[in-house]
Amino acid sequence: MYECFDDAPQTWLRLAITFAADDTAVLVLVGELDHASVFDLHQALDAIEEAGARCVLIDARDIEFIDCAGVAALERHARRWSSRGRALHLVRPSAVVVRLFDLLGARLPIGA
Repeated sequence: MYECFDDAPQTWLRLAITFAADDTAVLVLVGELDHASVFDLHQALDAIEEAGARCVLIDARDIEFIDCAGVAALERHARRWSSRGRALHLVRPSAVVVRLFDLLGARLPIGA
């Protein structure tokens, strides 16, 4: 039996991207948004921006865990998108996401 061990951290985040006709993208996050998975978030948001979306809605209802790295990544991308005349909104955040944002005093545009 051959086993291969990867030194990269295991991530428990699934992402799905859909594009609407009005230059809006929806990014659905499922699982854990933490230090091990923020790279996946960065890649997804970069791909959405490169595709020409002017607005991204991040559906966070199925986030089961988020840490400070996840919050910082969301805030950083929101600032970057805003500085480029684009919009990033967190929609339907799970209770865990809302709680950590509240505890940290973090701000992010939250949509419906």
